[in-house]
Amino acid sequence: MHELATRPVPWDRIEITWARNRPHHERPPLPAAGDQVWYRRHDWCHNLGSGETEEPEMVTVVEAQSLDDRTDPNLWHHVKDAFGRPIHDAGIPRMAPVADPWPWIRVRRPNGLIAETREARLRGSAGWLPLDYLDRRERWRLPAETGLVARPPLPPLNVPMR
Repeated sequence: MHELATRPVPWDRIEITWARNRPHHERPPLPAAGDQVWYRRHDWCHNLGSGETEEPEMVTVVEAQSLDDRTDPNLWHHVKDAFGRPIHDAGIPRMAPVADPWPWIRVRRPNGLIAETREARLRGSAGWLPLDYLDRRERWRLPAETGLVARPPLPPLNVPMR
């Protein structure tokens, strides 16, 4: 099934949850400067300005955001207590990395323009795509199929580990 064929199916909450916390084996490696990736400028490759459909284009990564950037909530979040209040250590907020970081990258398009984008994690969304995006089935997995993704069993948090 082509990704565009899934457009009539609205994004579901489970797809958004999956996009924010994917299993490790389904995450593409983060690109570094000099790497090449696909880039989709518009959702569903549909340019609202011209009304035309544009295919993703091959671009070169110029810069990638550092995963140590604690000002970006897509990379780090505040650790909170049982009442939802941020925890501070000596007046400094305690931070923790997000489970599935979503950094921005800057890419050089074929026309020479520089664009800043994040990974396109939802069906048809704008952003960068890994080189194997055309071959990866999960790029256009429907909501009912997303719930069937095998995940490793996690131990419960309230049981002490031995």
